[in-house]
Amino acid sequence: MNSPRRLAIILWIFLFVFCLRVLGQMLVPFAGVSWLPPMEAWIPRNSRVFIQSDRLGFFTKIDFDDARVVLHVIDRTLAQH
Repeated sequence: MNSPRRLAIILWIFLFVFCLRVLGQMLVPFAGVSWLPPMEAWIPRNSRVFIQSDRLGFFTKIDFDDARVVLHVIDRTLAQH
């Protein structure tokens, strides 16, 4: 069985990878990087960036809430020993 701390770490890793994806998508039009696919390959590009940034905020809130729960569980466990 997975501990709350391990699950929280996994969520933070997924959030970090998602942040990299959104950042990469924004680098193409604004920084002109050539090692990522062109904007035409990302359809629909305008709404996707908005939706992804909205999800990023939502996922960040979930991760912070989970981190608080994990810290609370750790504190209770340490106080019992």
